[in-house]
Amino acid sequence: MSLIAAIAFGYVIAPEDWDDGDGIDFEDAWSLGLIDTKNNTFKEPVTGVLMPLDAAIRQKFLKLPRKPTKVGYMW
Repeated sequence: MSLIAAIAFGYVIAPEDWDDGDGIDFEDAWSLGLIDTKNNTFKEPVTGVLMPLDAAIRQKFLKLPRKPTKVGYMW
C-alpha cells in the first residue's frame, strides 16, 4: 500500500500533538490535483516544485489529516 492510500483510508493520521505548520490540508491538496498518486509526489501550490509526498509532510507543506479522510471513498 502506498503512503497516499494509507493516508486516504485513515491508516496514517496526525497525532493530536502534531504541529503541521501552515501547510495545505491533505483533502484540499487532493481536490486541487496537487497529489500525484502514480508517482507519490506533491506539487507545492505556490512554486510548482514537485517533491516526494513524505518530504512534503516532513517539511510541513502538506498537513496530515487528524481523522480518516473522505478521499478514501473517492479512491
